Amino acid sequence: MLNRRMLRVKALQSLYSYYQGQAANVELGADLIAEIFSPDLNSMEVQDHVKLKAQREEATIIYKKAAESGNSPDFGTSDKIIANAVYKALDHFKSLMEKDRKQVRKHLQEDIQKLSWDYLMLLKFLLDVSEQVMIDEQENMSKLLSPKSSPPKYLKLHTNKIIEKLRINESFLNRCGREHVGWEKQVIRSFFKEILKKDDEYIRYQELKEASWDDDRAILMHIMKDLMLKKESVIMHLEESDLNWNENSVIAKGVASKALKLFDESYQEKSPLPEIALNWDEDREFYMDLFEETLKRDKELEGYVMSKIKNWEMDRLAMTDRILLKLAAAEMIRFPSIPVKVTINEFIEISKSYSTPNSKQFVNGILDALSAELSSQGIVKKSGRGLIDNK
Repeated sequence: MLNRRMLRVKALQSLYSYYQGQAANVELGADLIAEIFSPDLNSMEVQDHVKLKAQREEATIIYKKAAESGNSPDFGTSDKIIANAVYKALDHFKSLMEKDRKQVRKHLQEDIQKLSWDYLMLLKFLLDVSEQVMIDEQENMSKLLSPKSSPPKYLKLHTNKIIEKLRINESFLNRCGREHVGWEKQVIRSFFKEILKKDDEYIRYQELKEASWDDDRAILMHIMKDLMLKKESVIMHLEESDLNWNENSVIAKGVASKALKLFDESYQEKSPLPEIALNWDEDREFYMDLFEETLKRDKELEGYVMSKIKNWEMDRLAMTDRILLKLAAAEMIRFPSIPVKVTINEFIEISKSYSTPNSKQFVNGILDALSAELSSQGIVKKSGRGLIDNK
């Protein structure tokens, strides 16, 4: 199932993408200044190239300092021409950053939705492979001079009791149609012939005189967890459709496994499939609010973090650590029902997998000090069931 840690990771990845684009956008604003102070090749007047170069360099310095700090530009004794150029570049930079924010936000929403698609793809794979069993037997029979009915054992996967439930489940079929879930026939065919038919466990399953519900479930679990990703074309199909498949696959397999465990004699065609998360609406609101809050309070959060870093400059921090600390601070401030200790522990665990080897101790120390200070100042207020309101 989807959990809050995975949502925090996805917020981290989205913010990383956003901040990576910031440096490029700063340069695009600088390019606009360079264009403003370029010599006009169509002008008949004599142009002062030395002056234009000096203005360009002065405007670029002022602009970059303002763009990177988020503060108002300091013009000092600069003339209006330079000021106008800087303001135009800053407007262009802000426009690019807003466009990126909307794009990253959209991708964040789509990435979470992809989890549902991934899990449906796993179930659809099992269904399509079971259909290939019948197709394969029909092709084999057509080659015989005196075709006979296929022995039941060769069709055992096709008549798998869980597959039969899945085949008529309205929730599954409707969602597959709505989310455009499907596999190329050649991918299914090659997997069946090159992987499944040669698998010892599948051969033993075929030889069973009568398969129980547990037998039917076990072979499907085996195909999904142990076999399907042995075929390169299967992996390519999933990765091409979901760039985060490697990461999302763990959750998708977990939910698909839960779905397979639900299918029994009582499962009806109108019975719903399990969702990716127990409280999907709350989870969706959580990760979108965490993403937006971190961006909205960016400079404020950076100030809090900087106040706890001794002998360091903010830009010397690994970008991942920088974002981890901002996200944690934003969560402590924005979500009063989440205990501070939970937030700190979660981001320490995330740092183990997504940051540098020494990040665990560093993140722990900074967040401990930061939480204590923000709580004492009344900036972090925790209240809710089982929590003490520290206002």
